[in-house]
Amino acid sequence: MLDKLDYSDPHRERRIFINRVLVASTLMIIFTIVLIMRYFDLQVRQHKDFVTQSDNNRVHVRSTPPARGVIYDRNGEIVAENQSISNLTIIRERAGNIDLLITKIGTLISLSENDIKRFYKRLKRRRPFEQTPLKFNLSEQEQAILAVNEHFLTGIKVNARLSRFYPKRDLLTHVVGYVGRINERETNIIDPIKYSGTDSIGKIGLEKYYEDTLLGQVGKEQVETNARGRVTRILDQVKPQPGNDLVLHIDS
Repeated sequence: MLDKLDYSDPHRERRIFINRVLVASTLMIIFTIVLIMRYFDLQVRQHKDFVTQSDNNRVHVRSTPPARGVIYDRNGEIVAENQSISNLTIIRERAGNIDLLITKIGTLISLSENDIKRFYKRLKRRRPFEQTPLKFNLSEQEQAILAVNEHFLTGIKVNARLSRFYPKRDLLTHVVGYVGRINERETNIIDPIKYSGTDSIGKIGLEKYYEDTLLGQVGKEQVETNARGRVTRILDQVKPQPGNDLVLHIDS
């Protein structure tokens, strides 16, 4: 039996090769054009959008609360003043998993169910990048514990704030009244801009009646932050205006 003779057609193989080269070249050209168009879209058309997003990620405006006015009796004795305390706050946008973060904090310092419950209520009312208080009036030991572990508690801030103090509480409480945390009902009534940066309001007595006089005017800071949310520099600042003092016509 005769074996079939293999033969080749050089012209046919050349045409096949040329066609394959043309197809591959066409695909490469199309792919290159798509990449160039995408590059142009990102670098030129969407440049401003990305710049804006980048600025929003690193530049923020935060409120700085004013010092509440001091109340004196007619002899110049202080009956209501401000004292510095340290509060633990959380910035939601920096915290990631908020539930996990609170669980971690709870293993380090004491958090009551009431602390956590009120925190989540405040969280619903806060503005973007606004610090939401979790626990007030931290002890020195709690501040030290949080400072040591701050590297894995992304999103927390320990801030010094002014809290109301009444040296002669037992004598003039019924007249002076007191300041307390802003509740949900009050949140729906007050001016959010006027009370941005503060979480207290006069509840009863003179503290409530002269609220507008004692409150002061909130300030603003435009700050630049790093990837962990830490302030690296202050770009612009409008200092808060302290509230007016109040002098009573009674003795304490």
